[in-house]
Amino acid sequence: MTETLIERVQELIDRAKKLRMKSVAIPVSELEELVRRCEVDRADRLVLAAKGRLNAEQDRALEKLAKRLYALWR
Repeated sequence: MTETLIERVQELIDRAKKLRMKSVAIPVSELEELVRRCEVDRADRLVLAAKGRLNAEQDRALEKLAKRLYALWR
């Protein structure tokens, strides 16, 4: 549904530009839904980014541990 809302907004923008309009009427409910979906998408991306950082930190910790164990073994 996000694409439909985004497409609708883009269509209104394109039409307004053709007519050299300064503003357009978009139903508030559609704007609210678009904003809500964008916020959810952004939150999802932030969670994925945080997981990526966590995985990278875990990988570094494992590498450090492996190096220490190797140093002790030699």
